[in-house]
Amino acid sequence: LGDGFKIVSEPWFGHSTHVANAVLKARAFDKSIKSAMNIKFEESLLQIFDSLGLSNSFYDRSQEPEEIKAQEGRTIPWGIEQAMKSAGGVTDVIYHRGDVGKEPMATVFGVDAYDVARKVIRIAKRKAGVE
Repeated sequence: LGDGFKIVSEPWFGHSTHVANAVLKARAFDKSIKSAMNIKFEESLLQIFDSLGLSNSFYDRSQEPEEIKAQEGRTIPWGIEQAMKSAGGVTDVIYHRGDVGKEPMATVFGVDAYDVARKVIRIAKRKAGVE
């Protein structure tokens, strides 16, 4: 669908500790969240999220405390918590605009993998101009 989204690998259990950590932190706010997917973030997605009615929040990686940055695996839980506190709970999407050496990313959350896939497909179709 356009040139913005492409499958880079098949999913498998345990593939991404970053996504797993995001889901675990989200579940601390809402136990119904059981799945997530990372997609590349770009500013044009904000309008798409809004047009699709997908709630969203963000965190600023430049505000990440040094003690969090220094320990592998702590950034994502910290960021998810910051975004959820700011939003007052779980949102469909949490994004960040990156930092030095860190690419911008959006994490799409859902109650299961099908829910997440439906959201990502809707985002991809809207981005490609076919929805």
